[in-house]
This record gives sequence, structure tokens and C-alpha cells, in this order.
Amino acid sequence: MQRILVVDDDRVQVDVVSFLLVRAGFEPITAFDAETARDLFEHQSPLLVILDVQLPRADGRDLLREFKQKRPQIPILMLTALGAEDDRVHGLELGADDYLAKPFGYRELIARVRALLRRGPSETRERVLPRRLELGPVVLDPMIHEVTRDGQVLDLSPTEFRLLHTLMEHPNELVTTRALLQQVWGHQDMTARNVVRVTASRLRAKLELDPAHPQFLQTVSGEGLMFRGQSKPAPPAAAPPLPDGPVATEVVAELRELMGQMGSQPLQHLVEVFLQSSKNHLQGMRTALAEKHADELAREAHRLRGASASVGAQRVSGVCGTIEERAKAGDLSAVKAPLDQLEPELQAFEQAIGPMLDWN
Repeated sequence: MQRILVVDDDRVQVDVVSFLLVRAGFEPITAFDAETARDLFEHQSPLLVILDVQLPRADGRDLLREFKQKRPQIPILMLTALGAEDDRVHGLELGADDYLAKPFGYRELIARVRALLRRGPSETRERVLPRRLELGPVVLDPMIHEVTRDGQVLDLSPTEFRLLHTLMEHPNELVTTRALLQQVWGHQDMTARNVVRVTASRLRAKLELDPAHPQFLQTVSGEGLMFRGQSKPAPPAAAPPLPDGPVATEVVAELRELMGQMGSQPLQHLVEVFLQSSKNHLQGMRTALAEKHADELAREAHRLRGASASVGAQRVSGVCGTIEERAKAGDLSAVKAPLDQLEPELQAFEQAIGPMLDWN
């Protein structure tokens, strides 16, 4: 059985992810802090790591760097908050192989895990030795894993290297986002297309003399990427509107289906754990605001945001996102209103989810 290390301080999230991994035939081992994660990584030899970038008393990105330094080939799936662009860019730069933004679909999670495991060292050994590519001043040598521009070596992450390699194999041709997801990340989940944009943006910053007016790496809006000469950057995609209802019914339906014949008891337990932990997070946020600890406030909001998304408490998750963003910006005066909104939203979720749990 393939062993997977799950590192996240959100116990609700860990319970859900562990349950799904077991159902999919994997062996999850779990850590709620960096110290335990290091010990399990060292002594349990997982084949893949699922890592939240925000951990208590540690930065998940530091843990990511440590894991990659010790075992460069191990695939790491990074979990980030929705809209946490800096976390994603930094994580990908440090060598994360893929990321999922909370909230994420549970089938999507398992699909990513399977894709990353398929793209392992054994798969690489079976391939025909790749050829050196030279397009203008850009030279990519896959044998020594090196890219140069005008003779200067570029410091690319493994994911950036794979993306550039794929594009340079098809010069002056559009490579669709779906094809890039398949060839670079090992899946075709279009809900994850933002990973292509994030990685391309980071690659462009290293490759181009003027990233705002790229010469080589061109975005074709709504279609994909192309490696060629002059191009104009595509405008950023608009953010999707926030949902209205207190419960994301599609999340609950998906959990029901995944739990199969087990009935409502596991889901009821999950909701009970969430409601209890939410009280602790809410009190933690109030204390942090009273003591003007912006970092701790942001961390508590991030934890409740992830937990609420796991059980479909979508409005709670949205409010937590607002609190997290404002706390990170140091705007504590703007936090009180959404923080006061949290308790009514939690009550609305509890009332709405109750009838949904009464099923056989």
C-alpha cells in the first residue's frame, strides 16, 4: 500500500483527506505540526506529501524546502488558501509539484495524488533520452537539467523546467491548458488551470528581460501558452462570485457519495467536530484581535477557513477569507465587522446542515 504523509493543523481537513485516501487504497500518515511531520518523513518514508503551507509555529514552505532537499524526487502537493497567490508562487518556486486551493473537490484531490504518483522516478527511467533544445538565445538541456539564456544559467524550479520543456518541444505552436496540465502535472482537471498561469508567470519573470512585455512566453487568452517571439500578456481572469447559501450542497452530496453505504454517521461526526473546533477558532480570533496579534488572527482565520470548506460551510469560509486577508494586511480596524458576522454564519450553517444529515 502506498504511504502518503498528510501535514495540516486542521483536524477536520486531515480527517476528511485521510478517509478519502483510505477509500482510494492509500495508507495515510498524519502530522498536525512541523516537528511530527519531519519525524514521519524521516522514519516512515512516504511516497508523496500533502502539505498545508500554514502550520502552527512553522512555515509550511520551510518544510517543503527541507523535504525537497532531502528527497528531491518526492512529489509534494501543496494546499493553499483560495487567493493566496504569494504562497502558491513561492511554493512552486521551492519545488512543489502541484497545488490545490481550499476549498477543493475530493475527487480532484485523489486524481492529483494518483497523477503525481504516476509521474515518479520509474516513469522517468522508462523514457527515451531527451534531446537538447535551442531556440534563439534560450537553450534547454534536459540531460543536465539546465536552461540558459544568452549563456546565463536560469534558476528554475522542477515544475518551471517541465513547463518550459513542454513548450519548447512545440515552438510557435499553441499548447492548450488541458494539454499542459496533462504533460506537466499529470492530470486534465481544468478547475486547476490557475496552476498553469501561476507557474507561467514565475517562469516569465526569470526568462524574459521585460516580463510585462514578454518576447518568448506568450499567453493565448482562454486557450493556453505558446513559446515564440513578441507577445502581449493576457489580462488576469476575473474572480468568481462568492456563493450565497450557508451550505455548499455539492460538497455535502460529494461526501455522501464518497462515503457510500456507511450512512450518515461519519458525516454527522465530521460536522460535530467542525462545530466544536469552530468555537475554539472563533475564540482564538477574538483573543488575537483584542491583543492586536495580526499574524495569529490570520492563522486562526486560515484554519477555520479550511475546516469550513471541508464540510461545505461556504459562507463561513468566505467570511474567514475576508478576516484572513485583512489581518495579513495589518488592517485590524476592518476585522471587527466580519468577525462579528462569523457566529451568526456558523449558526445558519448548523441549522441548514441539520436536515441534510438525516438520511439513510
